[in-house]
Amino acid sequence: MKILPPVTAPWQEALSRRHAPPALSYEHYRPCLRWEFGFSCAFCLLHESDIAHAGVEGWGLTQIEHFVPQSHDRSRRDDYTNLFYICRRCNLERGSQKNEGPNGETLLNPCDDIWGRHFEVVLDEIHPRDGEDKHATYTRDTYGFNTPAKIKIRAVRRQMMNRCKRLLERWEGIGERLLDFAVEKRSIEGVDLAEDLAEMRRLILFSLYRYEAVPNDRDISCRCNEPDLCTLPKVLDEQTFMVSTD
Repeated sequence: MKILPPVTAPWQEALSRRHAPPALSYEHYRPCLRWEFGFSCAFCLLHESDIAHAGVEGWGLTQIEHFVPQSHDRSRRDDYTNLFYICRRCNLERGSQKNEGPNGETLLNPCDDIWGRHFEVVLDEIHPRDGEDKHATYTRDTYGFNTPAKIKIRAVRRQMMNRCKRLLERWEGIGERLLDFAVEKRSIEGVDLAEDLAEMRRLILFSLYRYEAVPNDRDISCRCNEPDLCTLPKVLDEQTFMVSTD
């Protein structure tokens, strides 16, 4: 099972448009967009599992963003290349804010601009790498990357996952050795303790499963009708780690 990293690092390359669904009303593109952007907000990088552990479909917690707003160019309403998967908070923060700011700054596009060149994570916040990068600053502020709710949700994932990973590393092998020792010494108390440790390990794994990179309510196919496209984007996949389901 692929698990998210404690902290999702800004992408080290621009996101590629792998999907090319047939022309439809933009609402029908959602399955493609979920896979396209790795079930993550294309802008602030929050994952669906950060927002809701039981799945987000039907709750309105993630939405489709028109990079060029419908109010500014109606002709791009159903243009797939103008659409992004986005968390509801980012969408609300932006509203109908223009792509261009008052001083020549422009919103960065995750499919054209490399997030890792413009942004870095600092204490659960996402900030421009260069304080003089007006485009990164405008993008961060327009989408509200660092609202208190987003900072808190990043901190929750980081703290819990680091704690779980540390406990699993400490546990590795201890349970089996303790059980073998208890059986050898015929210690009922030792066997019980070994079983308790095994149960604790299962609970730790369950906590990690909550941050599965591919949610349980994922779409098994998309509008492109090409199963090979229903995979995580490379920029996120290379940050995940595997956890056994045993």
